Amino acid sequence: MASVGSYSAGAMSGHWQRWHANGELSVDATYRDGLLDGDYDERWPNGKPRTHGTYRVGRCEGLWTGFDREGRRLTEGNYKDGETDGIWTGWNPETGQVAGHAVYVKGQILTGEQKKAALEAAGIH
Repeated sequence: MASVGSYSAGAMSGHWQRWHANGELSVDATYRDGLLDGDYDERWPNGKPRTHGTYRVGRCEGLWTGFDREGRRLTEGNYKDGETDGIWTGWNPETGQVAGHAVYVKGQILTGEQKKAALEAAGIH
């Protein structure tokens, strides 16, 4: 993979791009002081989106979306302080219908009654 970007004081800094061997863009990201910081986009070798989200000081933050090789949405959920947090949704790529939900609190998955209560509180049944 070829990469293009700059360094400041020996650390990756600013806009960086990386390409697959076939020439398609693989990663488009921003670094500050050697850490990912800003929008992050990753693509499959066919050019379709693979992952989209945001980094803050090297940690995932906010809404992240994952896609299959055809660019169909598979998963979506939030990160807080670098940990999965809140309701994550999974989709069936063939139908586009919701396949299920997972609920996280500070990176820990909820199960049973805790999961059920969190989904009901969010209006998801």
